[in-house]
Amino acid sequence: MSKVAELIAAGKVPASTTGAVNQAGYPDGWPIFTDLSAQVAYDWNYLPSDRVRVLKGNEQYRVALETMLTGKKPAATDGGASEVPAAAVAPAVSPEEAIINTPAAPDAVEEVVVPAEETVVEETVVPAEEPEGTVLEYPFGSLVKTKSGWEARVDNKDGSGVQRYVAKTKDELIGKLMQAQAHASVKIREQEAERIRLLADEPADLAQPRKRLQPRQMTAEEQFEFSEAINSGDPTRINKAFEKRDQIILGGSVNDVIGQVNETRDQLERDAYLATAKLFIKQHPEIKMSKELGDKMDEILAENGWAYTGRNLNKALAILKQAGDVETISTPAEEDTVLPEPTNVQPAAAVVPAAAPKAAVVTKPTPPAATPTKAEARLRPASASTGISPRQASVRQGVVTSAPAVGLTAEEYNRMPISETRRRYKTDLGFKTAVDALIKEGKI
Repeated sequence: MSKVAELIAAGKVPASTTGAVNQAGYPDGWPIFTDLSAQVAYDWNYLPSDRVRVLKGNEQYRVALETMLTGKKPAATDGGASEVPAAAVAPAVSPEEAIINTPAAPDAVEEVVVPAEETVVEETVVPAEEPEGTVLEYPFGSLVKTKSGWEARVDNKDGSGVQRYVAKTKDELIGKLMQAQAHASVKIREQEAERIRLLADEPADLAQPRKRLQPRQMTAEEQFEFSEAINSGDPTRINKAFEKRDQIILGGSVNDVIGQVNETRDQLERDAYLATAKLFIKQHPEIKMSKELGDKMDEILAENGWAYTGRNLNKALAILKQAGDVETISTPAEEDTVLPEPTNVQPAAAVVPAAAPKAAVVTKPTPPAATPTKAEARLRPASASTGISPRQASVRQGVVTSAPAVGLTAEEYNRMPISETRRRYKTDLGFKTAVDALIKEGKI
């Protein structure tokens, strides 16, 4: 639909025509005439029928529409209708055509009653003010209600004292705490930047030159010079000749060789010391290790001239336990691993290997706990020279603590007491692996 101005310019509508704005029955911009008859004629020709039905609900509009369609002037009930111009009146039609072309009665327009929106008045809940002396505890401080407002007490728990922040309201106090945190963060970043700058400006540790020994064989000329010096009878010349020979054969002077040997031995001893100490600490998680306890154990080793081995450390620990100088740590008991119960539990003493010769049969059976397993038999006691058992040495070298249980069958597992299976499952890695394999295969 063209705009009203364009219709007026084209001479299709009078100059007094305006555009509809939020007018019932008409779309916005629809031409609105001052003459109702002209309006009805224009609407009949161009307006959709559903909108015309809505407009027929108006009595004046309906009378004007019937007058246009029938050519008759019905009696006006509202003071008389305006006279319809001849140009706007449709040509006369027969009664039959009038009946056929008479539009349907307008549908009853239901009045939609829009309920008025209820005004919800939100009640402002005013929190009750805490009484004076109220203390709210927090992990790093507390809030205290004072006579003049609120006070925050922050304890950093580092011995630096308690910081206090005072404000009239909680919101103001929170603002002060946030500001203090922001300032602290800025200060921490400044200190970290300063630390990094100082570290970058510090002189670096220079690598110490390490002389590498490069031994070689003496040449024929050097051998001749050495022989001449030995036969000269001059002690000074002889000593220099020997020093030169040793330096050629050893790759460096005697002092260089001795220094490197001592340095290597010191490093090995230090590594062995640390490995033994770490293993000892790992074996005793229930003991509270401290510098004082270590000093006391070192005193016992020094007084008795004992080597620094795991066995001697356990002896020193036993002595300190008897004296009551050892503090233990209470740790929660480990959950027992649920293992399949053996189907045929028999005492270990009643089990005699079928392949054993008659001479090897023991007349008096030994308890199960005293019978060493195959894996335990391979772990021989420590020698007198080192004092460190193969189990400790293997831990220090980063390997498994026990040899795997080779050839464990379901029959062997079922012959073991349940206490033995639980103990070995916790302490013997090889036995644990074998049991897990049997469980996975569904054999136990």
